[in-house]
Amino acid sequence: MVCTGDMAAEDVEGGRQRRSATVRSIIGGQLRFALATYEVERTDQHVVLHAPVGAPGQDRDGSRDGPRATFLRLENFADTCSPTVWAGADCLFVHRFGDPWSTWRWVEGGVIRPGAYINLQEPWAATSIGWDTTDLTLDVVVDGDGAITFKDEDELDWAQLQGVYSAGEAARIREIGRRAQEHAEGRGWPLEVDW
Repeated sequence: MVCTGDMAAEDVEGGRQRRSATVRSIIGGQLRFALATYEVERTDQHVVLHAPVGAPGQDRDGSRDGPRATFLRLENFADTCSPTVWAGADCLFVHRFGDPWSTWRWVEGGVIRPGAYINLQEPWAATSIGWDTTDLTLDVVVDGDGAITFKDEDELDWAQLQGVYSAGEAARIREIGRRAQEHAEGRGWPLEVDW
């Protein structure tokens, strides 16, 4: 399989036309993974994408390592990708243009669950098929009860030791994480929005 990341989501709402958008994570100019989504809302300030359970994706093959053997370094990329599907629960990916993160809101039974996942990543860039970004390893988790924690701090530390990130790059990512944490503590947009 060639790793193009060019996928289209199927229309599952009985003939209602919906715009599909492929979200791709790019590392060093190469596709890391891609996921087909639907565009829910797009303004001059933000975009909201919906990934239903079963949405098709592609995940780069290669040798993974790191604290949980899940980190895929560019030098360990294989020339192929494997098909994957979005699992667990429907998700809304919300990105305010220019922010170094997107906010993930989980949807079950047509209702947005309390809490969120703030995925640290470079600001999204529009493409002819959707959006490209680069993941920044560290994430912020907002539990349903409002507790806020970091995820993958150990992976970021490990990646810095391995030379994936320089000390300056790792410090920048930690600063973005601090800002995302403050944003979540202040219940910043879109933590209180319902689509």
